[in-house]
Amino acid sequence: MKTIIRTLLVICILQSCSKKNIDNDLLGNWSSTKSSNIVDLQFFKDSLIQNAWGKTTKFSWTSNNSKIFYTQLTNVDPELETDFILEYKLNAQKDTLFVKKETDSSFTNQFLKINNGLQYLEKNINLNFDLPKKENGLISSGNKEFDFNIYIGFKNGKLVAKTDRYINLAGIQSEIYELIFSVKEQEKEQIKYLLFTDKEVPEKEIDSIKKLLKDTTIKKIFRVYTNDQVDYERTGWKDELNWFGEYE
Repeated sequence: MKTIIRTLLVICILQSCSKKNIDNDLLGNWSSTKSSNIVDLQFFKDSLIQNAWGKTTKFSWTSNNSKIFYTQLTNVDPELETDFILEYKLNAQKDTLFVKKETDSSFTNQFLKINNGLQYLEKNINLNFDLPKKENGLISSGNKEFDFNIYIGFKNGKLVAKTDRYINLAGIQSEIYELIFSVKEQEKEQIKYLLFTDKEVPEKEIDSIKKLLKDTTIKKIFRVYTNDQVDYERTGWKDELNWFGEYE
């Protein structure tokens, strides 16, 4: 009798699951690639969470091979639609999601799958970098309030050095004034560049950029490294990362 009951329960569970069609490749965290009005999506088996414009909204959802059907469950306005349909497709690697309304002619909205906090940062600055490793002597970067971030990596095979806001360092001296003037006089000595570099960037290129930085008002440079103890990939997708490295 127990075996029969157990079998019936399994059949019921399988039937229940089959009634709700979902594309398992959608499960996980996704973030839009647009620099303004960033939209974050979290697909769970029983719900879809959207974070956009400072508001979190929950939906129920199902899908077929080309469409996502979702119904708004929270922040409902009785005068507005609550049922929606999006057409979608994934790239071959299943890490980029393209969506559009049924009435749109092309897929203009793109989302990247995000697995950790480092990937979320890379998405936001539109630059990927593989940090160099250093096993010993790393210290915490400390208070982020006094950091000005510089990123050096490769984009489409070309070397890129950029800030959080600009695609190059041409106006770096003007850009750092905002940070300098925002802190108290006695705190100015704590201001530093936080330098992120891809491990494939030649040291002579990094030295050249460090010289450019030290010719500005900010003289301290803290270079970020990784190792097995401070692996930034073992983090939640929206975690505020604590950086480790050394002054150079």
